[in-house]
This record gives sequence, structure tokens and C-alpha cells, in this order.
Amino acid sequence: MREWCESTARQYRAYGTVIRVVLDEVQYAEEDKREFGEERAANLKMLDENVREDERELLGLFVLDHTLKLYVPSERRGQRISESKRAEWLNRVLVEFAQWFGGATSADAKGAWTGTAGLVLEDVTIVQSFGTKDAIRASLGDVLELARDMKKALDQDAVSLEYDNRLYLI
Repeated sequence: MREWCESTARQYRAYGTVIRVVLDEVQYAEEDKREFGEERAANLKMLDENVREDERELLGLFVLDHTLKLYVPSERRGQRISESKRAEWLNRVLVEFAQWFGGATSADAKGAWTGTAGLVLEDVTIVQSFGTKDAIRASLGDVLELARDMKKALDQDAVSLEYDNRLYLI
């Protein structure tokens, strides 16, 4: 184990990152296995003592480790979408995401993309939800249907759906 840790430390130093590797005493390793299970205990072995307690607190929490984002556009073929129509779709996406994943947040952003008419600059609202892998898998068909419905209703060439930092054009 010591050789592997020292080798890993040398490798990371070669990449310009200095890491500290701490070998846990047997009592901590056994305690971690009982409290967090084998996989998480193995991860804890590599933690520095200074962050160990914080990490223990995080490991005990429920985690939503996947994200979905749907981009709500503000323009249709160079023309502004009416505020009422846009608000209707923004609210629908927020409500659906909240029902499927337990919550949702929206954030306004500026977007730029190249389409058939050239460069387009527009305001967008990004609706985001965090969820477990199972929750997202269970609702992904519904999310895709919602994106297709929004694309059609707002007369878009495409709408953007982001899943775990990958952008899909629907």
C-alpha cells in the first residue's frame, strides 16, 4: 500500500499538483468500513487528516449526484417569444422537473449559437434539477417528451438538454 501511495504522489507531482497521502492506522480503516462500507472506506484512506472529519460528514449525507438542465429559449426565428408563452413554458418545465426530481432551479443566461440565419444571441433560462441516477433514468423519457413538446410549441430548430455536463440538441 505504501508503495502505491508514494507512486501516486510522485505521479501527481509530475502533473504539477502536490498532494499529501496519509496512510491510515488500522483502527481508522476498520471504523470507516463499519460506518461507510468498503468503497467509501477505501476512499477515506487517501484523505488528509485535516479534511477527514468534513469528509465523514459528507459521506453520511444523501447525495444527488446527477444533473439535468433544459434550456428555455426567448426567441423564435429571430423574433421574441411572447412573455406569456415563455412564462408558460418556463413554469411548466420548473413544475415537471420539481415533480420528477423533488426540486428545480432556474437561472437566466445569455446564449449565442450559429443557426441557418447566422449568429443568434438570445436570453435563455436554464432549468436545472439534481437527482439520483435511478430517478433520472425513470423520468428521462418524460424529460425528452417535454423537450420535444417545447421545441414544437416554440417553433425551435432545436432545444438544448444537458445531462451530466453533456449537451444534447433535441
